[in-house]
Amino acid sequence: MLIVLVGFCLHADAQTFPSNLVIGEKIPEFNFNHVLLYPSSSISLSELKGKLIVLDYWATWCGSCINTFPKLDSLQKEFAKNVQFILIDNKKKTGEGKQTVEKFIKNRLASLRIIPDIPIVVEDTITQFYFPHQYIPHYVWIDPNGKLLAVTGTEFVTRDVIICLLHYLADRKKSNVVD
Repeated sequence: MLIVLVGFCLHADAQTFPSNLVIGEKIPEFNFNHVLLYPSSSISLSELKGKLIVLDYWATWCGSCINTFPKLDSLQKEFAKNVQFILIDNKKKTGEGKQTVEKFIKNRLASLRIIPDIPIVVEDTITQFYFPHQYIPHYVWIDPNGKLLAVTGTEFVTRDVIICLLHYLADRKKSNVVD
């Protein structure tokens, strides 16, 4: 478990962004305003405070992204109390709008029977500034206090890594580590 966390953290420490947002820095408050498969049409980071947040950047044409949906759905269900996955289709990167994603969910995902029980943000234009990327799938991990924890690829989105991170975050909280 320690090896996984060390590897995760080493990968995370190397990441910096043009917006000057660095690992460990508080993420500015923002809202996702076009949300599907969620009780409301928007989500703010502050309403998820206390949970580990995993932003998953994807597109309807990305086969490897879609192949991860069953795993993400399973992880979301298992860790619902402590983790929130959010699927993000970044309009500037993919060119896809809300109608395209809705049609994709209704037709392709329904026929494959892999509609995840995870909020899907469409027409996102905000987060690319904070979390620029060239490839998808792309994952941004935000700790329960709203700080950037890591930016990873698919290989770190596993049950073992999530358990390890949750233990690490709980130990930090018990030790009263100041964020």
